[in-house]
Amino acid sequence: MNAIYALPCPSAPCADILAHPKPGTSPLVMKRGRAIAAWSDPATWGDRLPRAGDSVVIPPGGRVLMDVSPPPLKGLQIDGLLWFDDGEVSLTAQWIMVRGEFRIGAPERPAVGRAEITLASLSRPGRHTGGTGTRFLTALDGGRVLFCGEWRQSRAKLAASAEAGARDILVDQVLEWRPGDRVVVGLSGSPAHLAEERGLESVEGNVLRLDEPLAHAHWGGLQTYRGATTDWRTEVGLLTRNVVIRGEAAAGGGYLMVMPRGRLHLESVELTGLGHQEHLPVHLDPAVGPEAFAMTGSSLHHNRRPVSMLFQGDWHGLRHNVVYDPAPPG
Repeated sequence: MNAIYALPCPSAPCADILAHPKPGTSPLVMKRGRAIAAWSDPATWGDRLPRAGDSVVIPPGGRVLMDVSPPPLKGLQIDGLLWFDDGEVSLTAQWIMVRGEFRIGAPERPAVGRAEITLASLSRPGRHTGGTGTRFLTALDGGRVLFCGEWRQSRAKLAASAEAGARDILVDQVLEWRPGDRVVVGLSGSPAHLAEERGLESVEGNVLRLDEPLAHAHWGGLQTYRGATTDWRTEVGLLTRNVVIRGEAAAGGGYLMVMPRGRLHLESVELTGLGHQEHLPVHLDPAVGPEAFAMTGSSLHHNRRPVSMLFQGDWHGLRHNVVYDPAPPG
């Protein structure tokens, strides 16, 4: 395989946390003084930065900080460590194979910048992808993918019923949601076909102003029958996250895969445009156990295959997620 290799850096446990130096200093270092090389530094790649269409390899012992958005890559093999810088960084690749560690943020320090990964078709897959196809991100052979976005409450319930034509809705708590966020009204408490996606024009306390009026009425009260109270209030879910994994629409989607001895941990991540005929948006090899996959506070929406099957198995690490798969027109 013709590939661009990162030059190895001194080894250190991948659990170390990046320590950002003062502005203008170089290189960035990890705890214990271990160096991590910047993607933007030509010396990281033997004096030639990766170009569009390249296959890139970070070998064992290589430790790279993605501090810029590179041109679209054919493939990316991570046998060492790749860590996204906490800024506006995007990565487009046909395939990404992780036998080392791929990190965006950390549980104790979530990413606050915007990080985006797009799985796109650039060419026909090669034999080195191991039969996994094309347009994928996979963890295998001891590889670990850990993405931690900014944590925000993923859902709320209506505190009062909303009539058709309403633009202001009242929810049962004050949320850290923002103008420009996308939400879905009707996650539960309303028939599925009445769920409505809207943008937020403004947020004031627990009042959300929508960018367009609601087309349907949504229930926001408690029901009491024979002394028993039932909560059928409509839920409102947050779709927007600052860490995004998407499948390129023109390429027919993509998918995430967990293979034997791989691990995938997603916290507050947005998955959209993923899945195709052979794979769900997240494909779990039958040989992996519940400890191999965890997803909390994330959103899965507008994917090419429904993700409800993910939540039917014995996966204890699936919590507080928002799933919205609108029915196709007609």
